[in-house]
Amino acid sequence: MPPRFGGIPSLARNAVVAVLATTTLATGISLAIIKNTPTIATDVKTSALTISGTGSIGQSLAFRANGNIHSSGSELSLLRMPNCNTIDTSSTGALRCGTDDGAGAIAFAEASSYYVNDSGDSMTGALLIEVRANGAAATADAGIKLEVVGYLSGSLLFANDLLATSGAIRASGDITLNEDADAGNVLITFASDTTNETLTWLNLVDAWEFSDDIRTTGNLTASGTFKADGSLVTEGDLTLNEDQTAANTLLTFGSDSVNETLTFLNLADRFEFSDDLAATGNLTSSGTLKSDGSITTEGDFTLNEDQTAANTLITFGSDSVNETLNFLNATDRFEFSDDLNATGTYTGSGDAIIYGKILSKNTGGASGTLIINGGAISATPGDHITIRPEGAGLFRAPKDIIWSDVAGTADATGSGNSIAIPDSMSGGMLVDWSGNWTTAGVTGTATWQIINKTDGCDLFSTKITIDTAEISTSTAAAAAVINTACNTFTTDDVLILRTDVTQTTAGKGKAIRITIAPK
Repeated sequence: MPPRFGGIPSLARNAVVAVLATTTLATGISLAIIKNTPTIATDVKTSALTISGTGSIGQSLAFRANGNIHSSGSELSLLRMPNCNTIDTSSTGALRCGTDDGAGAIAFAEASSYYVNDSGDSMTGALLIEVRANGAAATADAGIKLEVVGYLSGSLLFANDLLATSGAIRASGDITLNEDADAGNVLITFASDTTNETLTWLNLVDAWEFSDDIRTTGNLTASGTFKADGSLVTEGDLTLNEDQTAANTLLTFGSDSVNETLTFLNLADRFEFSDDLAATGNLTSSGTLKSDGSITTEGDFTLNEDQTAANTLITFGSDSVNETLNFLNATDRFEFSDDLNATGTYTGSGDAIIYGKILSKNTGGASGTLIINGGAISATPGDHITIRPEGAGLFRAPKDIIWSDVAGTADATGSGNSIAIPDSMSGGMLVDWSGNWTTAGVTGTATWQIINKTDGCDLFSTKITIDTAEISTSTAAAAAVINTACNTFTTDDVLILRTDVTQTTAGKGKAIRITIAPK
């Protein structure tokens, strides 16, 4: 009869305990092997070792029934089930070797479609990466192959075609575009609700290009050329040569022929235009205004515009001595520093003060004409006036032609006496006239006309008149007007005085004078 383990027996070395039937160790009873390495074995297939409660085996335990289970140290061996991929149980609870593709298991070929192989793989669907505490799982947006909910970090992020983000892109380091440095332009596109705009790095010209206006709230600095295809507008100052190097500063104005420039000359400390300067408004300078060419103005040219109490000077440079035209502020007149030669008419409404000779010449040195109307030639006390022709020239002064009646003779309508122009007056011009009575006529206006019979024209477009009770044409209500188409004469022109209208009581002793100036 097999022993019952109510206590702990002592077993000899290599002792065998045979369990022929179910053996139960009471609760709290231990089957202990104190020394050596004893073996507990069962020889009957239906035998079983059951430990109720807490039991322990100090060394190794081997079930020799069919040699199925062996325990050695920390290992438990199934001796009849070597090299099993899986261990399955039968319907009766028996252990047996299973296969990878058994019931409840998944094959590698099936599982590989649900994960990315770490040895290298590809995906046909989208990959969504998110860290989720609560809530339903998100799904990748349509058309997106890789989506990260949260931050994506790493040493390198590479996109073969397009890298898109619905939020901001931030970098704590540099961002490099066209990192492979191919020979193409590099573009940043700024999307707009109207037209997208771009910032392009042009590879061939090696320059930046904005597709539209650029506006800066601060400074815009360039170490090279700054090029704008449109206008350059600034609400602040525009400073050239800001670093103040000892060099000229240049503005170039492109042209379809020759470019022109505005240069600030560093050494001369002044501006210089490369071509003409035309101003539609005022041209103002606090210093010297220098022009290597002519100065032309379509408007007024004002000197001393601030009207200071000083002389105003125009200087004419010369290879010997410069000459000046000076407006003398105190005496209120012009003064030339040297001779004045006028190729045309010299006219003055005031005095002409000349410290030298007055020479009147035509082109080529021939004698010219000096005409003084309503004025006088005067000399200072102790000086004198000499008028003489130069060389073979002649002295020619204005001459008068006078038609007159005897003092008591009453005027009558019709033609009067005729006078022929002498050679000395040939080429002369009608410049003045007058008429008077010795006895005034009464009622009505007396009217006269002088006719150039030779040329067939009237000397006056408005006739000579004397009003009632007046003795002179100087007080006429309608002054006579010279006909400029009939006011010059040649030798032997015949002039005839004609009375067109007499007064009711005709005036007496008329005298009509015209003055002809030499050419």
